[in-house]
Amino acid sequence: MTTATAATATAKTSAADHIAGIVADYARRHPVPGVAVSVFDGAAIRAEIGLGARAMDSPGDAMTEHTLFRLISLTKMFTTLAAMRLADAGRLALDEPIRDLFPASADLPAPMSSVTVRQLLSHTSGLIRGELDLNVGSSDPGGLADYTLGAGIHTPFIADPGVVYSYSDQGFSIVGYLIERVTGHHFAAAVRELVFEPLGMRSACFEPLVAMTYPLSQQHVYLKGGLVQNHRFAEAARMHPCAGAFCSVHELALFGMLHLSGGLAPGGERALSGDAVRQMHDPRTDIGLDIDLRYGLGGYAGPRYGGHLAFGHEGYLYGTWAKLVLVPGAGVGVAWCDNCGPIPALIAARYRAINQILARLCGGEPSWRRPDGPGSGADRVAARPERCAGRYRAHTGRPVDVSIRGDGLLITDGTVRVRLAHHHESVFVAEQAGQEAPLPPRPPWEPHAGSSRCSVRFAGPSTGPASHLTLNGLAYRRQPPSPWRTANRPPFTGR
Repeated sequence: MTTATAATATAKTSAADHIAGIVADYARRHPVPGVAVSVFDGAAIRAEIGLGARAMDSPGDAMTEHTLFRLISLTKMFTTLAAMRLADAGRLALDEPIRDLFPASADLPAPMSSVTVRQLLSHTSGLIRGELDLNVGSSDPGGLADYTLGAGIHTPFIADPGVVYSYSDQGFSIVGYLIERVTGHHFAAAVRELVFEPLGMRSACFEPLVAMTYPLSQQHVYLKGGLVQNHRFAEAARMHPCAGAFCSVHELALFGMLHLSGGLAPGGERALSGDAVRQMHDPRTDIGLDIDLRYGLGGYAGPRYGGHLAFGHEGYLYGTWAKLVLVPGAGVGVAWCDNCGPIPALIAARYRAINQILARLCGGEPSWRRPDGPGSGADRVAARPERCAGRYRAHTGRPVDVSIRGDGLLITDGTVRVRLAHHHESVFVAEQAGQEAPLPPRPPWEPHAGSSRCSVRFAGPSTGPASHLTLNGLAYRRQPPSPWRTANRPPFTGR
């Protein structure tokens, strides 16, 4: 072995030991039954760690890098890759109205008929966020088509396509149905052919009964008495494209290698064009926060590590948590899964551990700083407070009223009141001090993941009043003025 080769081997061993130490410290400090992590580059896996147990009721069943986890929303990255492979082959048009892909008998209402696949994959279709319930719907493979041709195409819209960011699980279910239409296979079989088999992901699947034939991590939730095991794996075929996949961190690494290598499958065979990979990573959709977090196609873009933009997704629900972070510019990625739910203190600890790993590999701490910086004079013209004032309503819940307060704004739902100052472009954020009470740790007031400040972005035509806002990433539509309010009292302008 040459001196250079020995030095490289020593450096890799040192990095693997450092990574193992970070994961072990997380597992020791926090009440998680088990955790699995894989760290990789575009050609190989650098380190894999499995600690603890697959289930607290069976402490002898060890967690490993091959243990399957339900990925929840991280599934969207698989659905996106399947769609992009079909687009690469000329079988699926990303920018044509989806009505052309539905059977002639389907009566698509407006604006559903004009939505494009690209808008669905970037959460700019205008569809509502909706409720993620894996228990609703048939587990039969035909359940996705039944849902889409029934309730799916009648999902309410919060905005016309292309106007505002609105995260929508239903939108990805529709993409899954379109993949079925183009391939002639049920969604699970289509993704197996388009994604899992080419990348060597042999155990990844969508059906709980299949997942149970492999080592499978159980789900754990906190109740009043403490941590308990949740034995039921919910199942509905309509949720497969947005939240239904099972996968191990080892096979997540194989999936991540394609993104880091510009479209090459492990082993070197081209599975996707470099242009298609760039389209997925392109941070095209501004979520409207104080931090530079945007959405590409099927994944979030941000933060930056050592100056390199990260791309990925996370998923959590029903006592499981999963995250895939890719840093293509640095050529590294991290897959992390553990079997406890989205407890705020645990989420913060996971972020710290992942950031420590990537800071070591990328040569820099994570940065959410926006390249365009806080608001300039030109920004203020686009975000004049008088354009923003009014009442806005989401699909469910209380409406919010936005009023002018000094040179800023005040937003309230009648209970919570937040004073807003201009930040950049059409984004306002909570003043460092000023809200009358601490913000409740729940939507819509809870800051978006990665941020610590309540953020509001206004959207709509360049002239006249804003038509929509996003409150910490949740979309609201402007309501017409109330005749009673107009006739009987002046609008509230704050104190």
